[in-house]
Amino acid sequence: LAAPDNDEEAPNALDLARVAAGDRDLRPVHRLDFETSGVLVFARTTAAASALCAAFRKSTDGDAGKTRKTYVARVAGRLSGSGEWTAAIAPDAAARQVDGKPRYCAASLSDEGAKGARTRWEALETGDETSLLKLEPLTGRSHQLRVHCLAAGHAIVGDPL
Repeated sequence: LAAPDNDEEAPNALDLARVAAGDRDLRPVHRLDFETSGVLVFARTTAAASALCAAFRKSTDGDAGKTRKTYVARVAGRLSGSGEWTAAIAPDAAARQVDGKPRYCAASLSDEGAKGARTRWEALETGDETSLLKLEPLTGRSHQLRVHCLAAGHAIVGDPL
């Protein structure tokens, strides 16, 4: 986990970073989805946290400014070239009832709770049954990359979504 959740005793990156840096006031600037690996950014001051959060924030029109988040994912199926996925994303109440965790799905913008989302993708490598993609979320929706890949018919390999 990037930061403590409901289980305050579970190991998490924020607590480990605070111990390693000797700074109990470290603040997380962003989070990663569970089962996602990557770089986490922490700030030492409130002012730094505010500035860094603003730099990472994505506007709904996709203006990423100078800061970009880029991910690499192995997906099912063969993809070549590049493109942009624009499916809206909404809470998936039925899936949440299964295990109580927040779940999301591709939706129409007119669906209740739906928000616009944009993801740029580029195929880096294509194999017989999978492709390696570079993914850049232009908006910051929960589980955006997972939902967009699945909605496009190319689920992230090993993703339980």
